[in-house]
Amino acid sequence: MNIAILYQVKEPPQVGNIRKTMKEGGYSDSGSDLAYELKKNGYNLITPVENPDEKNNIDWVFGDDDEWIAKAINMGTDVLWLKMHLEYIRQQKRRIIKSVKNLIKTVCL
Repeated sequence: MNIAILYQVKEPPQVGNIRKTMKEGGYSDSGSDLAYELKKNGYNLITPVENPDEKNNIDWVFGDDDEWIAKAINMGTDVLWLKMHLEYIRQQKRRIIKSVKNLIKTVCL
């Protein structure tokens, strides 16, 4: 099992009258914490860079757009861990699944 953590790159959706503001770097920090712990505990973790820096969140996680998903899969990922706002996942899951399906078709041809 080769795991890649996907983080939310876009602003979360409004829920009711509440909108959570986006932080600089999106939500890469919580994903990078998770990735660091997985790697430290012996899990096979795929990261965007060969030797991720503990102090650089973006070294540990992939964005959830098509380009980052393609990079993760091309690097050997077979498990995509979505570290995102729940409502965002609900709204984006079809797009993410379609992106992965398109990549699988491309790889299999």
